[in-house]
Amino acid sequence: MGALLGSAAGLCLAAVGQPKFQAQITIVPAMREGGSPGGLFGGGLGGLAALAGVSPESGLRAESLATLRSRMLSSEFIRQEQLTPLLFADKWDQEKKAWKENVPAPTEWEATEFFRKKILKIEDDRKSPAITLTVVWTSPQDAASWANKLVALANEELRLRAKRRAEQNAAFLQDQLSKTSVIEIRQSIYTLLENEIKTLMLTGNGDEYAFKVVDPAVAPQRKVGAGAAIYAVLGFAIGFALCAFAAVLLGGRRPPASMSG
Repeated sequence: MGALLGSAAGLCLAAVGQPKFQAQITIVPAMREGGSPGGLFGGGLGGLAALAGVSPESGLRAESLATLRSRMLSSEFIRQEQLTPLLFADKWDQEKKAWKENVPAPTEWEATEFFRKKILKIEDDRKSPAITLTVVWTSPQDAASWANKLVALANEELRLRAKRRAEQNAAFLQDQLSKTSVIEIRQSIYTLLENEIKTLMLTGNGDEYAFKVVDPAVAPQRKVGAGAAIYAVLGFAIGFALCAFAAVLLGGRRPPASMSG
């Protein structure tokens, strides 16, 4: 009887539990003219980095991937999309558009931690350039939308970062150019300055600055996670174990049969 009740409880849990859907987007680091990546060392300093033994390609990949995984990016994404009420729907009063009374409002840190640990997953395939970003959520449309938008936000952040870096490098080179009259040095500075200007041109526009989308996320139709059958089996096992434990416990307490004269 207990096993049957456990199975029923498991089925009820499967019925009331919110289904979850998994959306994935596959990306690769964007490459620039000549096969070299833009971004971290995309300007004139790329040549200096190469002389120092630093690979521009590995430098961009490391920075891009770190940005994609960063708390900063997730936090900014949550703010832009106003996701906190969705992430903590049990604490949010949809009618009043406010947090429920006597319930502490989730902090930005809590929302970011929940998003990064429970919803977002980023896998880097070391054997290929491919990077897979996965979003798991109760709405298939939201899961796909969030995955695509998060990559777009990372691209924009890295583009603006590279633009600021190139502007600073160009200003520094212009200053150094005004301080020297040595022809050889001026020629070297002109070469570096030309590359920084090229970087500024590349960062002027473009949606796929650091990451190129190979396979965008689409709304999934198949649920993920344990199904009703698994819940039923678990419920049956738990119910059976509880019944067995109760039988042993009650058997140990049963008084011994009286001895007949």
